[in-house]
Amino acid sequence: MADPVLLLITMTAAFLAFVALFGPRTGFVLAMAIYYLGWCVAFPLWAVGADEVRASLREGTSRALRPPWFGWVLLAIPVAIAVAVGASEVWPHATLAVVAWTVPVALVNGTLEEVLWRGTFARAFPTSLVLGYLWPAIGFGFWHLAPIAADIGAYGAQGVAAFIGGGVLFGLCWGWVAYRTGSIRWTVVSHILVNLGLMSGVAFVA
Repeated sequence: MADPVLLLITMTAAFLAFVALFGPRTGFVLAMAIYYLGWCVAFPLWAVGADEVRASLREGTSRALRPPWFGWVLLAIPVAIAVAVGASEVWPHATLAVVAWTVPVALVNGTLEEVLWRGTFARAFPTSLVLGYLWPAIGFGFWHLAPIAADIGAYGAQGVAAFIGGGVLFGLCWGWVAYRTGSIRWTVVSHILVNLGLMSGVAFVA
C-alpha cells in the first residue's frame, strides 16, 4: 500500500508551493488544511467508509490493554516525552497567541491524524501486522518531512532526525494499541495530550 509515499510526495509539493506563493505562515496553514481535509478526512472516508471511521472511534476490544498496564504504558510514553521536551524547549517561550492556538490545533490534529494513520490502516488491514501497524507507523514519522521541507534550514540534520524518529516511535506506540483493539479512542486522547505538551500551536503563529 503506497499511500504514505503518495501522501509524502503530494504534501511536500503542497508545502513548497504554498509557502513560495503565500509566505511561510499562510502557506503552512493552507498546506495543513489540505492535509487535514484531503488526507485525514476524505481519504479515510474513501478507503474504509464512514461506518468504519465511526467504528474506530468506539471502545474496541481492549486486547492491547490486557494486561492493563501494557497498553496504558504505550499510550503514556509519547505524552511523557512530549511534556519533557515541551517543558524544556517550548513552554518557557510560549506566548498567549501560542497557547490560544494550541488547544484547537491539538484537538483537530490529534483526532484527524489518528483517524488517518491508526484508524484507517488498522481497519483496512486488521490481520496484517505490516500493513495494519508497521507501515503506517513508519509513514507517520516520515510524513513530517513534508512541512519540514518548506523550512528545512530551521531544523538542521539532528532536528530532522529527531522529528522523524519521534514520529516513528509515537506511531509504533499508538499503532500497537489501535491495531490490537481496532479502536483509536485512547490513541486520540494520547495524541491530543502530546500536541498540548509540545504546544503545537506554535507552528501556526508567526
